[in-house]
Amino acid sequence: MVRSGYYRSLFYPDLEAAEVVHLHGYAVRTNDHVARTFEPSRIAFSLHHGVRMPHPTSTTRLLRRAYDVTTGIPTLRRIGRILVAAPGDVSWLTQRGISQEKITVLPTPLADEDFIPGDPSWARTHEDKGVAYLLEAAAMLPAEAHLVFAGPDDGMQAILERGTRDLHVQDRVHFLGVVTAEQKRSLLAACASLVLPSAYEAQGLTVLEAWAQGRPVVASRVGALAEIISDGKDGLLAPYANTPRLSSALNEIWGSESTARALGARGKTIAARFRLEELGRTLEGIYDGLRRN
Repeated sequence: MVRSGYYRSLFYPDLEAAEVVHLHGYAVRTNDHVARTFEPSRIAFSLHHGVRMPHPTSTTRLLRRAYDVTTGIPTLRRIGRILVAAPGDVSWLTQRGISQEKITVLPTPLADEDFIPGDPSWARTHEDKGVAYLLEAAAMLPAEAHLVFAGPDDGMQAILERGTRDLHVQDRVHFLGVVTAEQKRSLLAACASLVLPSAYEAQGLTVLEAWAQGRPVVASRVGALAEIISDGKDGLLAPYANTPRLSSALNEIWGSESTARALGARGKTIAARFRLEELGRTLEGIYDGLRRN
C-alpha cells in the first residue's frame, strides 16, 4: 500500500473467493475501488470515525465536500449495509438520500479483557504515570491532583511540556507514552477520572474502557460523547475548550468520592451492553444477511 495523503491511499486486494466484504473507513480510495469492483449488495461498510465530524481548515472542508459529492455519497448509496458507531451519523446519511433500512448503529465493542480488574497498586507505584488529557485545567485543580498524558503524543510532547512550565504545573503533569493493554487497565482502575476533552469523537471507546473499570469520566460535550454520556448520571460533560467548566467538573469528582463512585458504577452497567459477545451477534447477523444477497 502506498499512502500519499488520506484521500489517496490505494491498493488492490484479491477478493475472488470472498462471500462478503467488510470495509472500514470513509474516504479511502481502496474502499472506493472495492465498492466499484465487488458486488455492492454483499458489502458492509463501517464508518468508525463517523461522517459528521467538523473539519478544521478550509482546505480539508473543500476536499471533504468534493469527495462527498463525487465519490463518497454515491458509493454509500450502493453499499449493502452501513455500520455507524453512534446514532447521530444516521440522520447525516439519510439526509443525503441513503436508506435508513440499510444503516445499523453498531459501536466498536469491548473485549472481555477490558473488564478484567486493573491493578491500582501498579499505577500508584508509578505515580508519575497517571492518565488525563488536559493541561490548562491543571492550574485550577488541587495541588495533590496529578495529570498524565497516556498514549502516543503525535509529536506534541515538547509543546505540552513547555505549557506545563508556563503554567507552573510541571511537577504534577507527567507523560507516560505508549502503554500495554494490561497497564492501561491498571491506570484506569487507579485514576480519579478519565478525561477526554476532545474536539470530536465518533464513539469514544476510551470512555467505555474506563467504565469497564468502574471509573467516572469527564468529557467534551461533542459528537458521540454527548450521546453516550448522560451528564450528571454516568459522567460529566463540559463544552469543548471551556477550561473553567472542565476544571469545575474535575473538581466535583475530585472533591466527592461518593459522586465518583456513583458515576463509575452507573458507567460500568452501560459498558456491559458493549461487550463483544453482545455486539458480535449483531454483526454475524449482518454478515448472514449480506451472504444471502
